[in-house]
Amino acid sequence: MSYVFRFREAARKVPNRTEYHTISLSHESIKSTKTKIIQLTQKQYFGGEYFALVQVTKVHSKSKILSLSPFLDSNQVIRSQGRLACSTLSYNEKFPVIVPYKSYLSHLILSYIHHLSLHVEIQLMTRLVRSEYWIPKLSKLIKDFIRKCKPCVLYKKSVQAQFMGALPAERTVLSLPFTNTGIDFAGPFTIQNFYGRKCRLEKSYAYLFVCFATKGIHLEAVSDLSAAAFLAAFTRFVSRRGLPATAFSDNGTNFVGASKLLISDLQKAVQSYPADSAPNFSKITWKFIPPGSPHMGGLWEAGMKSFKTHFKKIAGNAKYTFEEFSTLLTRIEACLNSRPLTRMSDNPEDLLPLTPGHFLQGGPLLSPPEPCESQKNISFMRRWNTLKVIHHKFSLRWKEEYLKGLMNRYKWKYPQRDIAVNYLVVLRNEQLPPNEWRLGRVLKVYRGPDDRVRVVDVKIQKGVVTRSVVKLCILPSD
Repeated sequence: MSYVFRFREAARKVPNRTEYHTISLSHESIKSTKTKIIQLTQKQYFGGEYFALVQVTKVHSKSKILSLSPFLDSNQVIRSQGRLACSTLSYNEKFPVIVPYKSYLSHLILSYIHHLSLHVEIQLMTRLVRSEYWIPKLSKLIKDFIRKCKPCVLYKKSVQAQFMGALPAERTVLSLPFTNTGIDFAGPFTIQNFYGRKCRLEKSYAYLFVCFATKGIHLEAVSDLSAAAFLAAFTRFVSRRGLPATAFSDNGTNFVGASKLLISDLQKAVQSYPADSAPNFSKITWKFIPPGSPHMGGLWEAGMKSFKTHFKKIAGNAKYTFEEFSTLLTRIEACLNSRPLTRMSDNPEDLLPLTPGHFLQGGPLLSPPEPCESQKNISFMRRWNTLKVIHHKFSLRWKEEYLKGLMNRYKWKYPQRDIAVNYLVVLRNEQLPPNEWRLGRVLKVYRGPDDRVRVVDVKIQKGVVTRSVVKLCILPSD
């Protein structure tokens, strides 16, 4: 701006243009330019007040700056004459320059001070501005400015959120155990290949299968994380619990590779049957949550946390063989399937709490059997009807006690604005500092059943990735 004013003066003084041929600007030139910009801004926003002060008349009673007791200094700049005239403060602090709230000059002042002070927060920035300028509604203006500052947005890690959605039908409809199954793995765990002085320590892992309806747990031990090892563990699971209709997991390479092999093998097996007699187990589907979104697999993440808690308490620093490790997993599985699904009552007359074991074998797995003498001589049909009644009671208790307890939202209680196409975002990565997070632009949004966006496709330097909105920081746009 100083060059513009200098060119203007040079154009007016044609004979003396040689004195403006220097490239550098002096301090006095910059100071004079700042004074002229302040004058132009004040005349634009405080025209009536400026004219009244020049004519030495009273400022209008409805003026917005009347309470600041405005006056003109020697440079014809409007300043505030507050109650600190007798203090030991500097002249600019006692009589600050009044800058309009909505002017572009206020934005320039905040931008200069914010970058000069290395992106300080509201309190310090307010003190620095008040040392020379008086801007009405300064705190609100600074908050809006910091909210649009890219480095401040990144380092505050203010990621996007969205209203918590409704539970999927797989969790709210009672079905056979493990009809809809979530899968995850944990490890590595250190095991020994045999007992002795020269035993070798090896790594082992555990796969967790959780039922979406009953929260039943099934644990399998494996020696590695390959797709072949997972398929072997999945085969053992299916042989004991049945083939699930839908499997859910994250985007682990072992899960992705195993799902392709499993579905292709099932399709080949179906082709050997006649068209009208194909078995129903060929209809298994595999669903993956978005990458980097463990909160979308909260059911198996909670089950994995409970499993690790029991394992650490029991195992400690001890080393087990693979057989002992597998046995320990089955014991932990029995404990997890004996946990109550609902809060236990203090009333001794209430029924036993409902557990996943009730749907697996008719009662908690760790409770001793209770034989009934009166049912020894009853017929098969009556016994079958009795089992149907018991299962019906379990279903009613599941609906009344467990399902209705899932009503509340304990997180993300308020709807947020949806991310739209062409938004400029940054992908959050906990393993990197914020200034190294990848920059991207939203290409596509996915709306849920409630028409809210929770998953988007983002175009980055290396291609297109799918991410949940809780992993994105929206950058301020000018």
